Amino acid sequence: MTVGECYSRMGADYEDVLRRLGQEERIKRFLGLFLKDESFQTLCRALAAEEPKEAFRAAHSLKGICMNLGLTALGRSASLLTDELRGGSITLAAGPLAGQVQQDYQAVIESIRELLGT
Repeated sequence: MTVGECYSRMGADYEDVLRRLGQEERIKRFLGLFLKDESFQTLCRALAAEEPKEAFRAAHSLKGICMNLGLTALGRSASLLTDELRGGSITLAAGPLAGQVQQDYQAVIESIRELLGT
C-alpha cells in the first residue's frame, strides 16, 4: 500500500499533509509516532471514569494531532466530541460521538499498521 492509498482508506487528506510535510518518509515517521500517542486511550479512560475535563483535553489533543497529520475523518469526529465536552460535562450526545471517534480511530490505526507493516 502506498501512503496515498493509506490516506484514501482513512478518509484523510494526503495532498494537504504532503504539502505540509514535504516527503512521504516524513509522513510515515509521523504516522508511526501517531501509533504511540496516548490521546485516544486517555480519552477512553476519562469517559469511562466520567472525568469530563480530562476527556475534553484528550479529545482536543487528538483533534489537533489529526489536523496536523491530515487525518480528516478522525479529526472531524474528535472535533465534534471536543465541542460536546467543552461545557464541562459528559452529555448524552457524547456517547454516540465517542463511538464515532472510536470507529474512525480504528480505521486509522489499521491503515497505518498495514502501511508500516507493524
